[in-house]
Amino acid sequence: MRRQLRDLLPWLVIFAAVGALSTLLAITAVQQMAWKRGPVIEVLPIPLAPFIPIPPPSATPTGTPARAPAPPPRTSSPPPSRSPSRVPAPTQKPTMKPTVKPTVTGEYHLVDAYDDAYIGEVLVSNAGAGASGWTVVLTFPAGTGALRTSWVESAPQANLTVSGETYTWRSGVPVEPGAAVSLRFHIAREGASTRPRTCAVNGTACAH
Repeated sequence: MRRQLRDLLPWLVIFAAVGALSTLLAITAVQQMAWKRGPVIEVLPIPLAPFIPIPPPSATPTGTPARAPAPPPRTSSPPPSRSPSRVPAPTQKPTMKPTVKPTVTGEYHLVDAYDDAYIGEVLVSNAGAGASGWTVVLTFPAGTGALRTSWVESAPQANLTVSGETYTWRSGVPVEPGAAVSLRFHIAREGASTRPRTCAVNGTACAH
């Protein structure tokens, strides 16, 4: 049975192909006959609408003046910074120390004068609040005679040192506040001078 089917299979294919070809030929013949019998329809060209150019969206409408684009806002630049002017530092004046009034002072007097000598005095006064020692320094001019003697009136005697024409007396005891002592000296006179060239008490010049 199978063998018979195998033998018939090629013929079946041929029959099917012949049938399909016959069918196509018949359909083609029918269509040709229909075309020959029907009215001829004239195909007219379809009129085209006139071309109207469309302006681009960015174009300016006719009759409206174009506006210039607004200029960008100006940014005001800050003014240049000025360096602060330097103010010269005030010149400090040197501090003046207040003058301290001496509390122990001296005053020179001529007590007596002779043909060949004279007697001078230095009155030492203490205006302070406490007792204070004192030092009297006298320098005599050149040509003055020698010192004959010196003494302190009604008080312990002072210590004397001599250096050339300069004589220095240092108190034996302090002078009390509000009190005064008198230092006297007897000088041989060879000229007309009756006073020392310089006089100082505790470094302050004597009054005359």
